[in-house]
Amino acid sequence: MSYMDSHIDGLRAWIGELERKLQLRTRVGLVLAALALGAAGAGIYLAVDAADNSADEGDVQKLQGQVDQLTGETSQAAQLSSRVSAAQSLAADASTEVAQLQAQVKSLQAQVSSLQQGSTGGSTGTTPPSGTTPPAGPTTGSGTTGPSKAK
Repeated sequence: MSYMDSHIDGLRAWIGELERKLQLRTRVGLVLAALALGAAGAGIYLAVDAADNSADEGDVQKLQGQVDQLTGETSQAAQLSSRVSAAQSLAADASTEVAQLQAQVKSLQAQVSSLQQGSTGGSTGTTPPSGTTPPAGPTTGSGTTGPSKAK
């Protein structure tokens, strides 16, 4: 083999090695280009989707109106709640007063019954039922007895 043949064989080996490196770099470059193209496509899709789904000024004003309406309804509900509480308080007071009036009616009925028994049986000295006291004089209409007048 001559010097020239060995020199050409060396150049061929060097060119083969260079070709393998170039193929590897080309493949890596193509993969990176494909990834960049995919990322760009995804970015474009997301931008279009965001533009379609974004709110415009009219949407914002519409939502603001709904929030204002709900705020007004909430304050009305609070007013109604306070009115209901006041009505419940008045109802409880009225219930207590009704119970007191019923007790007074029962007491007055017992007194009337006692007086009726005393007037039908004559003046036999019967005493009124226990727990009741006959009025000492004419009533004033307010549930209290007035002063008795001596004859």
